[in-house]
Amino acid sequence: MFPKSPGVFPIDDAYIHLTYAKNLASTGHWEFNAGEPSLGTSSPLWAFIISIPFVLHLNPYWTIQIFNLFLLGLSCLLAAKLVIEDSKILNIKPKYVYLASAAAGLTIALNGNIHWLALSGMETLLFITLVLAGILNWTKNEFNSLTGIICGLLILTRLPGLLLPFTLLTGSLWTGKRIHMKGVIALCSIALIYAGLSYSTSGRLLPVTAKGKRLTYVDGGFKRPSISLHLLSPQSLFKKLLVGQIVKPIQQSDNKKVYKFHRGIYSENILNERCIKAGITKDIHLKTVHSAWRGQLSSRPLWFLWTMICYQNSIPQNFILFTIFTGGLLLLLGKRLIFAPKKQVNKSEKKDMKLPISDSIKLPPGITSLTIWCLIHTAVYTCFFRTLLHHGRYFANIHIAISLTGIFCLLACRSIIKNFLTVLLLLTIGITSIYTLPWWMTVYKNNVAQIENVYFPMAEWIKTHTPANSKVAAFDIGILAYRGKRYVIDIGGLVDPKVHKYLERQNCAPYIEKAKADYMLYSRNPDVDVFTRVSPSLTGKYSIMKENTVASFRTNQFKAPTLTHSFALELVKLQWLDATRQGIVELYKPVNYSTVSMEKDIGFNLKLVDFSIEQPSLEIVPHYPHSLKIALSLRCNKPPPYLPWLNIVFVSEENKPVFKFTRRLTNGRLVPDIFPLDTNVIDSHQYFLPTYHKPAKYKVKFCLTGSTQWVIDNYDYIEWTDLGSFEMKKNKLKPYDHMQWIYSNE
Repeated sequence: MFPKSPGVFPIDDAYIHLTYAKNLASTGHWEFNAGEPSLGTSSPLWAFIISIPFVLHLNPYWTIQIFNLFLLGLSCLLAAKLVIEDSKILNIKPKYVYLASAAAGLTIALNGNIHWLALSGMETLLFITLVLAGILNWTKNEFNSLTGIICGLLILTRLPGLLLPFTLLTGSLWTGKRIHMKGVIALCSIALIYAGLSYSTSGRLLPVTAKGKRLTYVDGGFKRPSISLHLLSPQSLFKKLLVGQIVKPIQQSDNKKVYKFHRGIYSENILNERCIKAGITKDIHLKTVHSAWRGQLSSRPLWFLWTMICYQNSIPQNFILFTIFTGGLLLLLGKRLIFAPKKQVNKSEKKDMKLPISDSIKLPPGITSLTIWCLIHTAVYTCFFRTLLHHGRYFANIHIAISLTGIFCLLACRSIIKNFLTVLLLLTIGITSIYTLPWWMTVYKNNVAQIENVYFPMAEWIKTHTPANSKVAAFDIGILAYRGKRYVIDIGGLVDPKVHKYLERQNCAPYIEKAKADYMLYSRNPDVDVFTRVSPSLTGKYSIMKENTVASFRTNQFKAPTLTHSFALELVKLQWLDATRQGIVELYKPVNYSTVSMEKDIGFNLKLVDFSIEQPSLEIVPHYPHSLKIALSLRCNKPPPYLPWLNIVFVSEENKPVFKFTRRLTNGRLVPDIFPLDTNVIDSHQYFLPTYHKPAKYKVKFCLTGSTQWVIDNYDYIEWTDLGSFEMKKNKLKPYDHMQWIYSNE
């Protein structure tokens, strides 16, 4: 049903699996780059399965799609069988049971989000199928060897699958089911395979991918709404220019502004350092900041849970099913506690009764276990991995649990509610599901087009225009490796654990320096460099990295429930210079820019010759980082007396300054005694933009000052040079974000 472009999956991560599968089929080793053992796939079992088409010389795209659709059908069948198995505790006619089981299977089959995940090329449907198979076998046959094998394979599919055997073993103790030693041995044996594979490739028992994703998507500050952090570069944190903008709101105890102040701070020591640098020294103000900071950290999981609730707007039938589950549960409890007759049991009978703990509460074992596992799984992810990545692929189990609990409660309440109401509810669920399918088809089509129009052309360009032995550093590495066929330096922390310490510092430039990358592939709009921090940190320990843009591809935004990937890619060729005075001079020699010719004296013996704004219009995704590259071409006849401060301000259409940035000209490197004379010098910088302002056009102005002690209130008294304008366009994506509600009124 979903529109397909043969050979194109909607997310880059699918091609990471494909790269491992292809290398595994050809070499028999777990490698991302040839000759380098690694385990950068979060699902070894899935990578092994999809290596079979390469061995048999089958088309990998169609083989994976057909297999995933088979798994979708199998998961619907298993869900139906689970309803039939659990309905044995109910005294209901078989025809109603079969109708309910068919409804459960169809509810999953008509879920647009599940369809998207099934066609994404990822392991999600394998994970769901194994979960349902494991619970069903446990319900029928206890925790035997087959249950242990299924749970072990689930762990190989994705490490959080470890939570299912924990749930089933606990459930066995609760319900009195037998735990077979063969099942436990099978589970542990397969789990040890994963640990051994991870240790042999990365030297760690736990997979590298988990920490990499946490350092970026969770702890990396990817969703940074605050103007303060967009203004701050690693070289200059919390300068005095921020005091008027941040400290004043803090003194007014404005919680929203306080939250913005300490986004991305994860220890009190760092918080204290930033407060001191910002000029916040009074105890009363420090207490306000610390209190709000602790509250912000403790409530982040709650915000994420709110996001997950908001996300269900894209699958509205889940709200109906959850309402049925809640209402049915209340009806059943009311019937049992209020209207059920009390059975008298004498003391002698109580002594002879040897029943499991849960005998007094008749619950469907399979669906109850699924629900409890789903709650534990969600709680763990909420605490440690708060991101709705790839349209909720880590939370697909929620759809299954809600579908089964809702339908089962409807079946259990058949004797309470009328047949007409039951049919009406089922029709409502079915119509709602069918109604949302076309929207999910459009989302899938747009996601595929995004990959086809941005990521594929970039990979083909790299394959065609770069030497075969080139090294390319990138965050999105799947398509680059699979189709670009170049050595890839992963700066996202999925393949090489050595990059983790640089991600913790949010400065990957030294890592790229050590790897001696020839090219750097930036993911722009949104700009993931906010947590890899390569462009603001161009100077390494022994070398200086000079960039020259050689290719870029971009596409327009579209409405979708989450952000899957950036809408633009920029490839820059890297030139490594010695960290000497001569190297610094070479760093600021002109490169190819799209410039606007002008000539104006700007003080300090400097003359502005040209300038460029890389992208005059940006489609801003709220609360995600976006950057704007501004390059100035300067010339002087005699050296400046000292290196001035460069102040850039963005001015609204009402001629009011709204954003401001201050840094040393040439980042303080090109000091006066080596400043080249009678030749152009390029000062280029990537400015991270705040994204919580309304879409509008902004003028860009700048001036040079001898000190940082300038105030935005004196804007009208400073001579500014106009650099043109750029436009923040209205957001089309509108993703569900756990911080959007905080700034909804701004």
